[in-house]
Amino acid sequence: YKKVCLHVHQQGAQLERTLAQLNTFWFNHSERSDNGFYKHTADRTLITDTRTKCKGRCESAYDARHIGKHICCVPRHPDKDKAEQLTNLPRSLRSWIMAQKAGEPLLEAGVTVPPGPKMPEAELGWRGEALATLESQGWPPHILDVVMKILICRGADKALRIRDELKRALLAMTGTLGWCEEMLVLLEQLPGPEETLRDLV
Repeated sequence: YKKVCLHVHQQGAQLERTLAQLNTFWFNHSERSDNGFYKHTADRTLITDTRTKCKGRCESAYDARHIGKHICCVPRHPDKDKAEQLTNLPRSLRSWIMAQKAGEPLLEAGVTVPPGPKMPEAELGWRGEALATLESQGWPPHILDVVMKILICRGADKALRIRDELKRALLAMTGTLGWCEEMLVLLEQLPGPEETLRDLV
């Protein structure tokens, strides 16, 4: 999984650089609109938009690989701290940072920006349910302690925490995607360059 995500990210980054180089050939390509303003030609607009979309997908592929990597590297012992990228979800996502920057023009235009996604309150999860089941058995403390140590040594405790972290990361990425879609709708409602210049004339 990590190798596939890395390959997708690297290929996308290479394509984004190629589009940036290609865009230099259309740097001075502009045409006069019906309103008398200069605007980018259709070719330059297409390349610029494609490059921007490619960059966004590269960042998403990076998030998928990075989060997946940190989930796989969850410490075996539960007392050790997990990676900050998991602790700080969803703000640690590059997609979240891009959406936050996209909201700056909205703030400047006086538009109310929807709040970013928030992680739900801590839930029991698979690990919590497993611990609750063990404690409900009524075993003596020393027996329960031995069973817990076996779960940790054999990796079962880590596997349960990996599942819980995966669910948490999925909620963060899904929430960020929905937030980006809300931002896009609001950005598309802002006046374009021609409308802005027309109001200034």
